[in-house]
Amino acid sequence: MAKLGRSCILLTLLVATLSGSFLPTVGAQVGNAADLTESEKLEAQKLSVLFTERLGQTMTFSTVMDELFLPDAVERYLAEEKRRSAKLGATEITVSPGIFVNPRLLENATPDDWRKLYKATYSFLLLGFVHALVRKADIDNLQAGDLYPPEVIRLLDTDPLLSNVVKRKSAVRAFASASEMRAATAVLEQANVMSRKALAHPIDLEAIVVQMAMGNSTRQREISQEQRLRARDTLNPVLHITDAEYFGFPHGSRMIWVRTFSFLDLLLTRVDGKLRIVWAQPIAD
Repeated sequence: MAKLGRSCILLTLLVATLSGSFLPTVGAQVGNAADLTESEKLEAQKLSVLFTERLGQTMTFSTVMDELFLPDAVERYLAEEKRRSAKLGATEITVSPGIFVNPRLLENATPDDWRKLYKATYSFLLLGFVHALVRKADIDNLQAGDLYPPEVIRLLDTDPLLSNVVKRKSAVRAFASASEMRAATAVLEQANVMSRKALAHPIDLEAIVVQMAMGNSTRQREISQEQRLRARDTLNPVLHITDAEYFGFPHGSRMIWVRTFSFLDLLLTRVDGKLRIVWAQPIAD
């Protein structure tokens, strides 16, 4: 998986995502490209669109994870991180910009601890992303207040585990224990409740993103169905045939990377006859 470095905090991620094209391919993230069938391509695009639709409707990552991910996605992620950490000698696990975990917690924290942290963290990222979009923030001069309400910033600034999540102000320390992980999750969940109250929802997240990508002149108009479909065509899923075990799937498995109209790339594979989400990560290129 592509990883975000220690110096990349949330403001950096949001600036890169909001100022870049929302409509590129994810070809740079795969090691060996092959051809998708037309039906695979359409199914992957539909799953990407549904993912963004459900995020806009619920403003929480929990829903898409419960509905669209493999049931054992977290367990597969932990196994993959254990393999990767053993191979590379990793000293920390990157959960998101500003949030790092000691590799010991791959064993010492439960899958449920990791699942709750992942849901809370990516709900937090989603809410910052949406807040900046609906406020029509100045992307070239993005500030913490463009992403979250003042009470959320104050809450995080007073928490030693999370004070660097939005904007780096001091040295960043990885969570060292399961209790620290749980405490951080609880604070993020509290921040998410505050942020969600400040946003009117449901929203058409896909339309807002496409409008922003098309330029300021279109922001006050509804996008047409033709514009929406053209934008979806550019999601351009890419097939990767694995050359080793990956997320518990054997060598030779068909894995698909696809971009979304949020801030995430999705890793997909076919299970029981339909594509499911194996994992999601911030856009990396």
